[in-house]
Amino acid sequence: MPAGRNTRSRSEGKRTQLWAEQVVRGRLAVFVQELRRLERSPTPDAVHDVRVASRRLRAALLHLEPCFRKRDARSLRAAVRKLARVLGEVRDLDILMANLPQKNARPGSPIPRLVSRLRAQRQNKLKRALPEARWLRAVLPGFKERLVG
Repeated sequence: MPAGRNTRSRSEGKRTQLWAEQVVRGRLAVFVQELRRLERSPTPDAVHDVRVASRRLRAALLHLEPCFRKRDARSLRAAVRKLARVLGEVRDLDILMANLPQKNARPGSPIPRLVSRLRAQRQNKLKRALPEARWLRAVLPGFKERLVG
């Protein structure tokens, strides 16, 4: 193989690596920002936005995995997935409550009691999710250092 081709190949590999690191760095920054927002105020929109940011981060880590140490990328994906699952349960409850006809409930309707139970379930799930979000936000700098320097 000609020497120029090998050099070009290494150069392209380096550019790809730098691009992958930039993508993951950006996804991590958005994810951390959304985690902070969730911790401050766990609204339905905050839950949704953390889930979107987590999905985008996980997709970048999955598809760009060859650019990183496999174990680090997989470990971070697994940790983010764990939080996303719990928040998925919270999001399901948010959607369910948003679609119940609460305003026009007839007297004696079971809807207010149902909404009360759903809110309690949401709070219980958030009690599981928020410590996980805080832990994840605390360990993300270490993952970032190992992945993108």
